[in-house]
Amino acid sequence: MRTYPADRVPADLRTKSQLRKSGLIPVAAHTAYMVIPPKRRKYKLYSLENVTTLDPNMGFSILRPITSEDELRRIEDMFRRLRERHEGNDD
Repeated sequence: MRTYPADRVPADLRTKSQLRKSGLIPVAAHTAYMVIPPKRRKYKLYSLENVTTLDPNMGFSILRPITSEDELRRIEDMFRRLRERHEGNDD
């Protein structure tokens, strides 16, 4: 796979964070690496040919809504036990 120094990256290649700032996301695997000295850290580069626009409603959360009473009770019970454990350690 091709590797470029940071100052020689072709104009049609971007890092994932650069794409995200532009409202784009990659739809294919990375095509090259960018290496930044002095520690030679590698960053994946994605081609602008293989990107799509970012859904503005998409976020970073992995949480899902609570849909049942049983689920809500389990979560409240976990919080209660954690609170009790924490208050017991405040000696």
